[in-house]
Amino acid sequence: MSKKQKLRDRLFGSPPPRDFSWSQLVSLLHGYGINEKSGDGSRRRFYDPSKPEVPFLHMHKRHPDDTLLAYQVENVKAFLKEWGYHK
Repeated sequence: MSKKQKLRDRLFGSPPPRDFSWSQLVSLLHGYGINEKSGDGSRRRFYDPSKPEVPFLHMHKRHPDDTLLAYQVENVKAFLKEWGYHK
């Protein structure tokens, strides 16, 4: 099983993970070809350069703790499902 598959299974597992880190998120999204762009402060924008029709996924990187909050996990899952990346 690949690293991307393990991270995807963990993200979509039940119950949702409470310790999914920012680095794990970036690794998973990079596995789908999604790039990260820094904005002002802790704002981050994720986009797929090969699919301009897919809107940006906007997130705030938490600091100093880099663990995603529950609503962030749900937002990522919804984004991946809506645009067909969760497979």
